[in-house]
Order: sequence, then structure tokens, then C-alpha cells
Amino acid sequence: MLFRPVEPPQVTLVDVRLHKATLFEQRFFVELRIHNPNSFAIPIKGLQVNLDLHGQAFAHGVSNEQVKISAKESGILELEAVSTTLALVRQLNRLQMQGASTILPYRVYGKLQAMGRDNLSFDYTGEIDLAGLLGRL
Repeated sequence: MLFRPVEPPQVTLVDVRLHKATLFEQRFFVELRIHNPNSFAIPIKGLQVNLDLHGQAFAHGVSNEQVKISAKESGILELEAVSTTLALVRQLNRLQMQGASTILPYRVYGKLQAMGRDNLSFDYTGEIDLAGLLGRL
């Protein structure tokens, strides 16, 4: 069968690390786990990703890294994402306004470019418990 139906990969956020900051923008290394639920490998030739925090756009990035995700397995893809100083200030204000709450909701979404296939969309929402994270540092 030449064109089998494809179940979209599940893409989750693994890590975000500050790489470089200037007055107008910040660059982050973003690690994503890509899980292939299909019974066949998916060769990925590129990725476009958006990261929202508290329901507002925070950072975006692209990658042309090629990786093959085997059937029923997952792999890590790292890319550089960019955020503006304005987006960072908005998020800091939201954290200050939320007071005692330490839960940070996020959404990671975008498209994977798979060889021989149309773009595969992904969309994942989750939460980060900042108190638990800070307690480990």
C-alpha cells in the first residue's frame, strides 16, 4: 500500500533552556519528544513549532533537522525558538498577577514535514508546576 493513513505524531515539551538574550529578543533551546503511534516509521525532514504560555503566544521556531522516528517509538528533536522581550514581559506580569498559584499552563503546536507526506499537525497542552520545579533546584 503506497499511501497508508497516518495517525499524527504526539509531540510533547521536554525542556526549554535560555540560549541567548538581547534587548529585543530571547533565543531558547526547545526540546520536543515526538512519539510515532503508527506501525511504520515516519522520516521527518522539518518542523515548525509555536509555544504559548497562559494562552498567549510566547515563542516560535523552525528546524530542518532530519530524524526518522521508528514505528511505535519516540525520539527527541531540539530546535531554537525565539521570543520577543514584549512576550517575556507579558508572561512575567501574568506570573506576578496570578499570586500564589504556581501552575503554568502551556501549549505546544505546529507542523511536522514528513518525507512523502503532507504536513502533519500536532497540538499538545500541559501544565508545569513551578513550585515543584523550583523545589528541585
